[in-house]
Amino acid sequence: MPTERQYMRPTPQSCRTSPPHILLIDDNPLDRELTTLALLDVAPGSQLTLAGSGIEALQMLWAGLQPDLILLDVNMPGMHGFEVLEALRADAALTRIPVIILTTSGAQQDREQARALQVHGYMVKAPGFEAYVQQMLDLVRWYHATAPLQTLA
Repeated sequence: MPTERQYMRPTPQSCRTSPPHILLIDDNPLDRELTTLALLDVAPGSQLTLAGSGIEALQMLWAGLQPDLILLDVNMPGMHGFEVLEALRADAALTRIPVIILTTSGAQQDREQARALQVHGYMVKAPGFEAYVQQMLDLVRWYHATAPLQTLA
């Protein structure tokens, strides 16, 4: 069940059945490991590609990586998550990929900036593994659904 800390809008493709290929962009190795464990728990067939920075992720994408979904942290050194998002939105080949902000920041300013950059969702990382696994389950269900978990207000 989604919480008030997250929203998601419909993805352009309807009713997906295959496990997603997810690109996780997060500078924190522990958060990458936590997300990997949670996704393996709820969607064992999923393919997960990890990037420790926005620059690394963009290089992978420009080299031909084609994920179904991008999970993007906001607060990263070097290239901030919103800068990565701006680069994704400026590239016609990449703008089609749904992007979910996955961050520790619940700041209203960050939410508004994410909406302005047309993210498909905004999730504040849950404290505790069990709650985080539930968030990843909600995410995978959203990915496979034709209707959003929660629409943008």
